[in-house]
Amino acid sequence: MPVTNVNIGLNAFVDAARNASDNAALKVSGNTVQRAGGLGNFFTSAAAHRENMGRFLGALRATYGDHIANMASSMLATPMAQGKPLQAHMVKGITAFARQEQARMNAAARQSVDAFIADSGSNGLEAALNNTLVMRCKGGITPENMAALKERVAQELRNVADRGFFAKSEMPPDAPKLFSLLTQGAVGQGPLARIGNIAEDLGNDVINTRAGEAVKEEALGEMFPDSGMDRMESTPGFAAACARADLPGIELARLNPRDFMVAASSAMTAANTAAVQEGRVPGKEELLAAAQTAVSRELQGLQRTLDAIDQLPEADEGSLPRPGTFTRAQKEVMKETAQRYNLHDVTSLSALMEVSRTRESARAMHALAIPLATAAKLSEGIHTLAKAYREALPRMGENGPDSDVSLRIMQEMAARNAGFSKEQTAHLAANLNSDTAATVAGAFLMVMDNGLPGLSEEGRALAAAAYGMTRALHTTANVLAHGNIEPNRMLFTDATPLSRVPGGPNGCMDTLGSMFGEAAIGHAAIALSTHEPPFRTEEWNALLPIAGKAAQGPQGSLTASWISAAGTELLAAQRENGGRPLSNGQIWQVVTGFPMPRGVTDANFGERLHDAVFARYAATCSAMLPHLPPEKVESLFPALTAMGVSPRRVLELLAQPEAKLARADISTTLEMSSLHGYDPNTAYGLVTDFSRMGGKSVLVFENAQGNGHSIKPFHIDHRDDVPDNPDFQAIIGWARELTHGREIQTARVLQAFSQASTVIARQFSALFPGNAMDEHGHYNITARELPDGKVVVDIASDPSMPLDFRLQYTIDTDGSHECTGFEMGRWP
Repeated sequence: MPVTNVNIGLNAFVDAARNASDNAALKVSGNTVQRAGGLGNFFTSAAAHRENMGRFLGALRATYGDHIANMASSMLATPMAQGKPLQAHMVKGITAFARQEQARMNAAARQSVDAFIADSGSNGLEAALNNTLVMRCKGGITPENMAALKERVAQELRNVADRGFFAKSEMPPDAPKLFSLLTQGAVGQGPLARIGNIAEDLGNDVINTRAGEAVKEEALGEMFPDSGMDRMESTPGFAAACARADLPGIELARLNPRDFMVAASSAMTAANTAAVQEGRVPGKEELLAAAQTAVSRELQGLQRTLDAIDQLPEADEGSLPRPGTFTRAQKEVMKETAQRYNLHDVTSLSALMEVSRTRESARAMHALAIPLATAAKLSEGIHTLAKAYREALPRMGENGPDSDVSLRIMQEMAARNAGFSKEQTAHLAANLNSDTAATVAGAFLMVMDNGLPGLSEEGRALAAAAYGMTRALHTTANVLAHGNIEPNRMLFTDATPLSRVPGGPNGCMDTLGSMFGEAAIGHAAIALSTHEPPFRTEEWNALLPIAGKAAQGPQGSLTASWISAAGTELLAAQRENGGRPLSNGQIWQVVTGFPMPRGVTDANFGERLHDAVFARYAATCSAMLPHLPPEKVESLFPALTAMGVSPRRVLELLAQPEAKLARADISTTLEMSSLHGYDPNTAYGLVTDFSRMGGKSVLVFENAQGNGHSIKPFHIDHRDDVPDNPDFQAIIGWARELTHGREIQTARVLQAFSQASTVIARQFSALFPGNAMDEHGHYNITARELPDGKVVVDIASDPSMPLDFRLQYTIDTDGSHECTGFEMGRWP
């Protein structure tokens, strides 16, 4: 794509892209290239993106010529047609391709040159010298001169081919054409003098510029050796620049040389240009000196930033700071951050500090740093931080950091303000390295790239902020935990299809509903996402239209959940139907267990389904439990929305007193919640839940050798209800013995002794009207260590409880767990 009036060099694009994150957008401003910053690229017109891309192609054409530029134009054809932003990875990838293609063409030219020189026949160099030079000079080449002349011309041909001066051609010229191009034009002072000045005729500026660029690359690599790690090690040259600046507030240990590379590279380019204008190639020491001067200037600007932070209005320590005021500790964090990222924008630093120091941001960071964070906790925490970041954007300065950097700054500030421990930092890194984090990031990416029905531009921007937050968190967490990391640019680049987004209490589908509206996500998708085990994609696609039909109506979330609960049976019925879609009557029969009445259509299917099931439920309750008032029956019915039990099974349990609810009847997860709050600071929840257990409960711990300990819960005065209570410490000690000190497994075992497990009894007792149970009842809980290190926790209700309730969890050594047993029913 030809671009006229190209007045910006390729190096400007390369320098801007060098230290930008791969997805950062680049824009042309005057004669410079800048990162777009923030989320601005999401609100830039397609025409502006095409202009930026066109200027880049024009600069590429000016440097590499038509052949390479035309190939690059084809590579950018699709994003240019779509009006997408010019991103750093595009510049890096295409310039790398250009260098490779140029090298390929140069190699082809050199191969042709070598054959041309060696050919002693009519198509070789000696014949060309005789034919061309003799004709131009109107005389002959003496035998005495020919050998020396041939060697000089051969060397010039090799040099020109190696330097790639002719790589701008549409295709590499063959050697005779190359020779002709070299010698065409003036005769000069004779054939020998003419050939001797070939380099000058080719253009010393071009050759010197390329030689200078090679020197620059060597000097830049010496001062900024790029290992690919996030934090670059300081070199003697960089340390010398810092010493030259001699500024009192700057600490070399806090600086990341990577953040000074752009300024140093620009200074080297300017020094190279000046040398070429003088007709020479700059020396490495000359370029290093220019870079050190540029770093010194950057440090002086950074010192002014630190001084400006000191001058900000100060808030009292321990008080809630007013907007625009900062405690000394917060100022110190801002100063560390300014040095860490070489930031000169106090306005942006202030805005990011204000949103990162809030209680909401602190709670979000703590939630992200719990052991084995679920998709729910990760998505909720990231959502909170993304909203806070969006609030900070309008208050940030025009010259603030780009979105990748500002997201990391906010996270690092939030972690500092939240007082992260070493253990929390390690958990944060483990959580962000997990498959769960990839799934959550992929869900945000899915919304950002594909959108949802009715999704607003603001919603898409929020999804982009959440996706960027997750990617940045991965780097932040690993740098905080390990001191450094080599960022993985391909991490979190796979979108999670809606059919693979996990739902339920530990999933992230509810977060998407909160962020973008349940109407955008859809009751059908939310309901199907709760199924355990998850539906395969083809199963999801088969059930989605059925759930969507059921979701139409005022009780759409409830009726859609019935489709999910009966999903396995519906899929089996469809297979028996030869793979053909089920009729409304067939769906109705599978879900309810009774025939569909007349007058049901696609439009009223969900509403009629709800009313018919409720009528049958109310009638059965009236017959089986006449003492239950109608309003109690009506209040119990909506609870079935989260049970994951099909209406058919619900009605069977109600009508058959001897019926038992089994694990196979439940289509949702029976996992406990996240480990949030189950830590030594709360005696793993014992300070809250121990006194709430019924007095007939018995808690038992048994190690692999059969030795054990038991205790009955009892009332504890509030003064003794503290984590270091000896009874609590004894319980914790036995749990640690069973888990051999594996902290996360210990926390999970003790979680099973809390209401996190027995709350399931409250939920499912709703399926047995008149037999309400809750988590405060009498439960016998036994933890047994297995030879392989796993711990099995068995929970059973005492006979004094209304229902016979049995639950089992198997807890692995890494703290992961699964429900391996469940049964509930009326006592015999």
